[in-house]
Amino acid sequence: MSELSLALMGSFVATLDGRALTHFRAKTAQALLVYLACQPEAHSREQLMALLWPNVLHTSAQQNLRQCLYQLRHIVSALPAIHGNGVVPLLLADRQRIQVNPDGRYHLDIHTFNQLLKQDESHWPEAAALYRGDFLADFYLPDSAPFAEWVNARRADLQRQMLKSLEKLTSLAL
Repeated sequence: MSELSLALMGSFVATLDGRALTHFRAKTAQALLVYLACQPEAHSREQLMALLWPNVLHTSAQQNLRQCLYQLRHIVSALPAIHGNGVVPLLLADRQRIQVNPDGRYHLDIHTFNQLLKQDESHWPEAAALYRGDFLADFYLPDSAPFAEWVNARRADLQRQMLKSLEKLTSLAL
């Protein structure tokens, strides 16, 4: 059963069963995986094409999206099911919508970070340890301003949460 883990604070690191996933053919496939994992609701294909290929002809963007989906399905074919002992596909996709399978289990460092910060202050040092750096610190898609805007907003939110928790921990220590 494949355990997928995505570390997005600091440099992008994806692992499957503890082995680094380094064979992404395109950065846009990584970007699609990151976006879908962070935003687990269903997204229209049109929205995803506008996010990742805003300046590309519609037919080319459609082809690019299909190739990224194929690549992601090839790299991570299945996830452990949240309920039961079975496996489920990583992605659910139809002609209009795409999403990470809500019945699949995967680890996302920012999710753990947010969950720890929602608990009492005794868990905040553990959250601080997860913060290896800014969200997708060295990840950049040169031809996608919408993706960069999404990353920057997410980065600023995580920075704000981290600084607020460190400030509170410092005042408690004093």
